Amino acid sequence: MTIDFEQPDDMENEESGGNRLFVILAVGLAGLIVLGLLAIGGVLVLRNIRTQQELAQITPQPTPTLAVVEQVPTNTPVPTATPTAVPSTPVPTPTNTPVVAPTNTPSTEDMAATATAAAPTNTPVPVGTPAGSGEVPDTGFGGLEMILVAFGLVGVLFVSRRMRQA
Repeated sequence: MTIDFEQPDDMENEESGGNRLFVILAVGLAGLIVLGLLAIGGVLVLRNIRTQQELAQITPQPTPTLAVVEQVPTNTPVPTATPTAVPSTPVPTPTNTPVVAPTNTPSTEDMAATATAAAPTNTPVPVGTPAGSGEVPDTGFGGLEMILVAFGLVGVLFVSRRMRQA
């Protein structure tokens, strides 16, 4: 008894259309990612070049010159050893230290009573208000950019719905 695992030809035709669409979309998305990475790299390179040009205009580069100085020998005095007096340190005298007599150690009952009496309680601590003027900080996106992003997302929504229905 043998089992045939091959699919009929009509099943392969239906699945290849869906696979072909997936491959086209995957290649398109990969291409968009590559284009985005190239654009980011281009922006960074252009910004670096522009910054270097601005710095070159602001601070002119001096031409390096070498100054030749003739070295003249000088007489340097040789240090001599001078004796120094070592101060004597006084030795402290021993004193008689009194020993404290041992006291009664508290029992476990006394320790349990003091532990329950002094148990910490969780009391809420008021938190201060955040510093600032209450305004939203500047994020770099203005009103026009936010509207363009919104229209772009709505466009992606419509395109994805159309492709899903097709």
